[in-house]
Amino acid sequence: VAGDALTAVSAWPVRVALIGLLLLPAACDNDEEAMVEAQTRAAELFQDGRHEEAKPFAEEALTRGEAAFGTDHPALVASLDTLADIHLRMAKPEVAEPLRRRALAIREVNLGPDDPELARGLHNMAEVQSSLRRCAEAEPLLLRAVAIWETVRAPDLENLDWEFYQLAECYMGRNDHDGGERLFLLALANLEQRFGAEHPKVGALLQKVGWAYYSELLYDKAEPVHRRSLAIFEKAGETHKPDLIASLGHLAMLREAQKRHAEAEAFFARRAELSAAVYGPEDYRVASDILNIARMRHYQGRHAEAEPIFQLALEGMVRASGPEDPNVAYCLVHYAAMLEDAGRGEEAAELQARAKAIRAKQG
Repeated sequence: VAGDALTAVSAWPVRVALIGLLLLPAACDNDEEAMVEAQTRAAELFQDGRHEEAKPFAEEALTRGEAAFGTDHPALVASLDTLADIHLRMAKPEVAEPLRRRALAIREVNLGPDDPELARGLHNMAEVQSSLRRCAEAEPLLLRAVAIWETVRAPDLENLDWEFYQLAECYMGRNDHDGGERLFLLALANLEQRFGAEHPKVGALLQKVGWAYYSELLYDKAEPVHRRSLAIFEKAGETHKPDLIASLGHLAMLREAQKRHAEAEAFFARRAELSAAVYGPEDYRVASDILNIARMRHYQGRHAEAEPIFQLALEGMVRASGPEDPNVAYCLVHYAAMLEDAGRGEEAAELQARAKAIRAKQG
């Protein structure tokens, strides 16, 4: 059964086209051919990230398809999906919604209740509802899709943890922290069941969950999640060093937000050492970590200790990115703030003027 379902998933666009030809043999050949050509071009441009250029081709494909097959035929689904995808990438979910709704209605009429392609339509509709922050409307759609995918063991099942995470973010963004947490836990349970509790995939999702808690100022919930992610990547081996660097950065930022600057400094210092080993000592990310160490020393009032670190960070920023990069201006602003607090206002003003000049050139 699973093998048959997988074949159905991969063959569905072809199946839709065949249904259109069988049901409406008298369809206009010119419109039909023009629809296929326009849809193909729209899909190519969309895949290349050229959304503005893809839009008129997708619109033409839909118009040609409606002329050839009517307004509610399965042959229109591909064009509806592509056009909706384009509007979503252009941050216009309100325009994508009626397109998604039409595509889902066509699927509901023409597909069986356990068809994986119906699940795809439900998922697509949930995606746009989530983008519109209609979390309560999105959740039952996604759960219906999950039930279908689990029945046929479709490959879409492999990405469900991220789908639940995105929906959880929707709830969090509406300050429904209980709803968000429920879905975070469901996403984690899905991954842990498939890969085990210490798999790097679990660690990657934990990073995102921790960041969502951090963004909502739920620091007490963020800390154990980030700690667990850190522990996973500490054991994961050389190929996951960038993930370990990211986890250290998350914990450092959390400690900074809690004004526990000495602990934040320790995390930033470890991150800087690891970044230098992974990316090379001249990389801008290393300079950024060094700047963070200097900032933490400033916030602790350790001005004499902070100054040489600020100088080291500034030199690294200039080497890595050039003297007029925005990161250099950012470094100068923080260096100036330390000098101001240390009672060296004249020197601080000079650095502030340098930062202002850089930013003025950037427009």
